[in-house]
Amino acid sequence: MDILRQTLRTTQTVASAMAGVVGFWSEGVAESRCQFGVANQVNDIESEFSNVGTLMMRSRTYIYEHWLDIEQNNMLQAEVAEYLERVKVFLHQLRIFEEMFCKNAEKAFNMFRDVWIARKYFVLMLELEQIHKDLMVCFEEYCNKRPSVAKPFRGMASEFRDFFVGVSDTELESLILYNKPFRKKSLWKGERVEATIFAKTFGLSAKVMNRCFVINGSNGFHRDLNLSGDKPSYMFSNYGIYAHLEKFRHCWV
Repeated sequence: MDILRQTLRTTQTVASAMAGVVGFWSEGVAESRCQFGVANQVNDIESEFSNVGTLMMRSRTYIYEHWLDIEQNNMLQAEVAEYLERVKVFLHQLRIFEEMFCKNAEKAFNMFRDVWIARKYFVLMLELEQIHKDLMVCFEEYCNKRPSVAKPFRGMASEFRDFFVGVSDTELESLILYNKPFRKKSLWKGERVEATIFAKTFGLSAKVMNRCFVINGSNGFHRDLNLSGDKPSYMFSNYGIYAHLEKFRHCWV
């Protein structure tokens, strides 16, 4: 997640510089102080413009390219959610800067070499809002979810009856919390990739899955699950098992 942190460092530099310049305008300080008081902030705003757009696009690409890993890891999800929240704050700062730039046009034109810099950031803001919209909606839903209260595994066996039967909620709890295999192997009725999704969502190894389930291959006989060889080709949400997993998100590893 280094690219996300690098992006946030850059956006924070720009946001702080913008806040300093806006504060300078608001305080009505003599313009003779400009070369000393806000020269560095002006330079940061102008020099970092291209970096902001590049880094934010790289971060967005990184999130999409690593979506499968993020989708199954609560810590990564939390980091991405925090990143997107700070991006929203930054984009709001760009809007404020453009408004204040227009209100203080005469001072602004004297301070900035690029008199279109505020408009450039505003256009960038509109573009970034649009291309990040789907991600932000997705992670707003993630942040609004709350863990279930008592008996978090209640109903799990019934929920997954299309994928395996003959297993109790208690056995599933012991499997997920303590990697304790079932008393008797259960037939896995879903796709092999769905078994991989189930394993990765709950932090189970292939060895544990193979001790719990009969997972048939193309010949109709059991073939050991391999989390790398049987990995899904698409995001977890594209598979039928995902809707069932979502109901037990509070149990995810």
